[in-house]
Amino acid sequence: MRIVKTLIAIMALSLMMFSCEEEIVNPLLGTWQTSMGQQLDTDAADDMTSTFTLTFTAGAVTWDTDVTLSVDLDGDMVDDQGDWSCSSAGTWSDDGSVVTLNLSDVATDDDEGDDEGDDDDGPPACLQECEGWDDTFSETAACEWLDALENGLDNACMSGCDEDTMAIMAEHAEYCTECLADESCDDEGEDEEGDEGDDIDALVDAYLAAMLMGTELCPSGDALTSAFTISGDTLDLDGLVFTRQ
Repeated sequence: MRIVKTLIAIMALSLMMFSCEEEIVNPLLGTWQTSMGQQLDTDAADDMTSTFTLTFTAGAVTWDTDVTLSVDLDGDMVDDQGDWSCSSAGTWSDDGSVVTLNLSDVATDDDEGDDEGDDDDGPPACLQECEGWDDTFSETAACEWLDALENGLDNACMSGCDEDTMAIMAEHAEYCTECLADESCDDEGEDEEGDEGDDIDALVDAYLAAMLMGTELCPSGDALTSAFTISGDTLDLDGLVFTRQ
């Protein structure tokens, strides 16, 4: 009986010691994020901000990239803001100093942006309440209508327009005053819009085609290897420094 009690005590002590052992957790596990800005030209208002989010779980890894574009073409105000994102996912492994990613493209989302003064969905919906307004107006016709509108932007029919829309309308009214004077509303409007669109597209294409720190915006492929070090809540992945979230 004494022997049995001794064995039971030894087994209980062993279980206690085993349960007290700390579980070894891979320090890469979790979500890491970094962001960086890039000035696109000499105008400080023309820039892009990229945010990279890297998530390691026990069996998978995801890489998400979000890019925000702000472009100021006339040095007066931001003319265009847009977003672009991509995501890739797969599996991973590491040996303590080098991590290997096996990633496949998951999704890409390209938001062409919101061009102030040129709504992609057409004229502001609140103008429908104004007498005489026609969505098919040419630029000249729209300017002539606005110029002839009683009380201009203070007309009661504009009461349904929000503050942002009214600010855009006020800027457009100034443009109308100038182009009506020299009878160039349609020509100048079309040329200006085309030039802005070309400039913005060129900036986006140039940026998205570039490599950041030797890494594609959303990398994909098998056996992509990167040296890494972890210090506290900081992950250095081949020079790209992430912070634990």
